[in-house]
Amino acid sequence: MIRVGIDSVTTLTKFCWLDTETGKYRFRTEEDKVGILNAVLQVERLGAESANLLGIGSRPGLEGLKLVRKEGDPIDNELRIQGDGARRVLALSGQNFSDKSFFLVSIGTGTSYVIVHPDGIDKLPLGSMLGGGFISGLAALTLPVSWSFEELNAAAAEGVPADIFVRDLVKPEEIDPNDPNLIVSNFGRADRLYTSKNAIAATIFHCVAANIVRDVLLMNKGCKQVVFIGTPVSASTVLTRYLSEYSRLLKLEPVFPSAEYAAYAGAMGALHMND
Repeated sequence: MIRVGIDSVTTLTKFCWLDTETGKYRFRTEEDKVGILNAVLQVERLGAESANLLGIGSRPGLEGLKLVRKEGDPIDNELRIQGDGARRVLALSGQNFSDKSFFLVSIGTGTSYVIVHPDGIDKLPLGSMLGGGFISGLAALTLPVSWSFEELNAAAAEGVPADIFVRDLVKPEEIDPNDPNLIVSNFGRADRLYTSKNAIAATIFHCVAANIVRDVLLMNKGCKQVVFIGTPVSASTVLTRYLSEYSRLLKLEPVFPSAEYAAYAGAMGALHMND
């Protein structure tokens, strides 16, 4: 029999299990009922009868497994389980955070924040509506709807954000050396006729990254290291680049698990939630 962890918090459903033959973790992401049913069949063939579940509500397709949720406050549990999962995916990536406190940013459909300590968490009062849902939704309204997320990322990599920066308004000799890339207005230089698709794509990622790092700065309680996880983090080199640039600009140290693991902190934490 194998153990399975499932992260079903928002749009995607993510599975994590330990392969008993190889001793390695296996991962799978699905976004619709058919895919979820196929994933359930896969783990059932491997011997799973139940799964630890992170997330509230129900997700069609999971009915074939006995779902086990951790008792207690669901939001508190989600943050604690995600924090533990983040440590574990960092360890898989060769980064030891077992005895460190860090600010955790989980970018999914939206974005959540929590400060993770070796012995617990500090819950924070706010999350952000800016995340993968905002990126995909705004892209669908402004760019070819046929573009995949990979194509959106590739276009953004070739573009320059159409934002207004401090350097656009202030003379070079009057600019604080730390401030030239700070944003005055997202999309402030965008023009319906002349702004390229690559620039629009770049601006979407730039908007999300800069606002997330600003949130971290406002809510941080002394953590130097900021760990970024989530599907958009694993899927977008442009988003991770902008997150890194703004973190360093504001004297923070950005930390990213390996791209193959960054989306699975929740599922990994669910797998181990009763350890």
